[in-house]
Amino acid sequence: MSKRIPKNALKEIHNTIKYIWEYDIPNDYEKGYLLKEDTFKNSLYFHLRTRLGSLLEKYNIMIYTEFDTDKFRGKKQKRRADMILAQVDFDKAYFLGDCITRYIAVFELKNKGDYTKAAEDIYKDYEKTKEYIQNYDLGENCHYYIAAIWECQADSKWWVDKDVKWAKGKLTELNADYDSKEKMRFYIKEHK
Repeated sequence: MSKRIPKNALKEIHNTIKYIWEYDIPNDYEKGYLLKEDTFKNSLYFHLRTRLGSLLEKYNIMIYTEFDTDKFRGKKQKRRADMILAQVDFDKAYFLGDCITRYIAVFELKNKGDYTKAAEDIYKDYEKTKEYIQNYDLGENCHYYIAAIWECQADSKWWVDKDVKWAKGKLTELNADYDSKEKMRFYIKEHK
């Protein structure tokens, strides 16, 4: 049986994700570790495990990538989350995907170069996340993150309009793009 996760632990997870976005991911980007989406995902996974290891272990929280089981399985339009954090109960089932008792976070990630289709692909992730929030019943305390590294000048692009009700209290945008001096900047928009 999984322990109840207190609100302060959920807040610690959220704050750590923001810290990773502001410090660890930019450092990895600057050092040349992040080429396309998979290395970006690997970097985020590494930093989550490193920074939250004992908390994840204490509450049986696992990180799964390319997640398409449990509540993501059998939908009319099948979806696959790039990454999730979920609490599990190993006594619940044999297959890990069926052991999930609570969703903590769902991530959609993009790492795109400066070409025409990049914005379209990022918007698709926002539509996907909107569908998760509105139709997937992942729990009232599940938080959603859309992280986009866009290698172009975007003038601090927020992908979701500020007055969208479905995003309020549920979505955090983790964005990166080049400033006017062609330096990559990483910034956060929380929809409160």
